Amino acid sequence: MPSLRLFAAAREAAGVARADFEGTTVAEMLQAAEASFGERFSAVLRQSRVWVNGEPATAETAVTGHDVVAVLPPVSGGAGEVAATSAPPRATPSRPAPPRTASPRFAPATTRPSATSRPTAAPPPRTAAPGPTAAPGPTAAPPRRPRAPESPPPAPGTRAQGPTMTRPAPALPSEAAAGPPGRAPAVPGATAKPAASATTKVTASDEWWQPLARLGVVYDNTRPHGRIGLAWAVVTVGATIAGPTWIAAWLAVSAFVGASQAAGTRRALDVAPPPWLAAVTSLAPPVAAMFGGRYAVAVIATGLGLAVIVRVFVNHKGTAENVALALVIGMATGSAAAAVALTRDVNIAAAVYLLACACIYDAGAYLVGTGASAAWEGPVAGVVALIPVTILAAVVLVPPFPGGTPLALGLLAAVLAPLGPLAGTALLGRRDADAPGLRRLDSLIFLGPAWAWLVTTILR
Repeated sequence: MPSLRLFAAAREAAGVARADFEGTTVAEMLQAAEASFGERFSAVLRQSRVWVNGEPATAETAVTGHDVVAVLPPVSGGAGEVAATSAPPRATPSRPAPPRTASPRFAPATTRPSATSRPTAAPPPRTAAPGPTAAPGPTAAPPRRPRAPESPPPAPGTRAQGPTMTRPAPALPSEAAAGPPGRAPAVPGATAKPAASATTKVTASDEWWQPLARLGVVYDNTRPHGRIGLAWAVVTVGATIAGPTWIAAWLAVSAFVGASQAAGTRRALDVAPPPWLAAVTSLAPPVAAMFGGRYAVAVIATGLGLAVIVRVFVNHKGTAENVALALVIGMATGSAAAAVALTRDVNIAAAVYLLACACIYDAGAYLVGTGASAAWEGPVAGVVALIPVTILAAVVLVPPFPGGTPLALGLLAAVLAPLGPLAGTALLGRRDADAPGLRRLDSLIFLGPAWAWLVTTILR
């Protein structure tokens, strides 16, 4: 479930620094936190900024089990400041509150009294001037000093400013845009920026992995992924045993579907790669692998080079981005499919070992990553699941591999298999995008070509 991180006054009011709450949006999580931590936390929350995964958030921002919602109170007050701002206006002299530039509850900068202004309390009643023969008695009013020009009345909901000569502290960025009078939203607008403070520094140091976490995978558990994945693995291993042509043809179909889904998902975002171009392009590497590794490598290099040429030299920016992205999607999925066919052409045991590593990693990442509170838990579980597979291969696959080679291949899988889903998310544009065809192959995007090259170098 999503995780709530609390800092400064919010942490003091809640009594904890981190907690997990159910909710599909930021508003639902914060409501659950208010119900759990009480009114003091609610008071601090009304003055706080809320970010999700290091970015400003709104009440409607969707959250999942991998997201971190951070509550950043203002630097200069926390809960104490909330209590002070709720008091009614007073006419007695007091220390001026820090000016607030964007909140209706505080007077704008142009209404602040000058340093020489006097309190606006009513002056004493004026008495008649004594006549020339009247002697000043003990009760005669002393001569009055000239009054300074009156300041404009304070805006509704603000404190009256006293006659103190202390210069008000400058407004802090985190105290801007506090909300309408008498009520402050729990979540600020997305354009608000927190103050450059110690709290922000702590957030940056604690969440250094957030840019990488945004490329993680949000697993969809609404479909029977276990049975679908098992069926796909059985068919793939069967095609591998049947021969290089069979596995190349089967994975060409998988690449065609995955590339089409990825390009279709991208069309809802900033660019619109043609799905037909990505799908057709993905067929080229596995078909070329049927004729040999050199042809597959030539096709992949040509496709990626053509994507670079189009992106750099085509004048129409939108068309260049669309075509280049379609070519990259097609080459990424196609090269993953071609790598298995090339490995099978070298050695059937090496191809089965490669598919076993990819399938075991995907299963471990899915089982643990579904509903995990951190994005790294699923990939770590997938890597741990590779350990028994590698040990078994080191016992069974010597020969045909020289001693130690299965261990090197297992280490290669542990390093490169987690990078494939990150590349898949980058191609899709969203970590929660629904593209099961691409997700069947994404673990092989980096692992497959490297594995095929290493096996070919060792066994040939």
